[in-house]
Amino acid sequence: MGETPKDVVVGFFADLNGGKYTEAYERVAPDVDFWIAGREWSIGGRYDRKGVQAVLAEKVAPALAAPIVAEIVGITAEGKRVAVEVEAGGPTTSGAMYQNQFHFLFVVDDGKIVEAREYHDTLHASRVIGA
Repeated sequence: MGETPKDVVVGFFADLNGGKYTEAYERVAPDVDFWIAGREWSIGGRYDRKGVQAVLAEKVAPALAAPIVAEIVGITAEGKRVAVEVEAGGPTTSGAMYQNQFHFLFVVDDGKIVEAREYHDTLHASRVIGA
């Protein structure tokens, strides 16, 4: 038996935290519907896998002095849906600390994340990360 949807999502965050970005995004379907909150923030919107990777690499990563570390503080899985509470952060190149709380809702099908919704404090993110 393959990975459960919860295993896929936990593995996604473990890979990200371990700097295994290629492996993390192999867990994401190429045509994922990945929505990031933020109508007033340039990063907010809908992306496929390449799009979300590009926005993170081009708009978020340059503001960071070190990779963000994400800690799962709560997780609930039912069927294909996995809800995850995350606290994540790290130092920025400006010297400020980025520390945010997130709620993600993932839908996993056939071992791949096919939908994602990312909710977070967009005001803090835009002030500290910029973009």
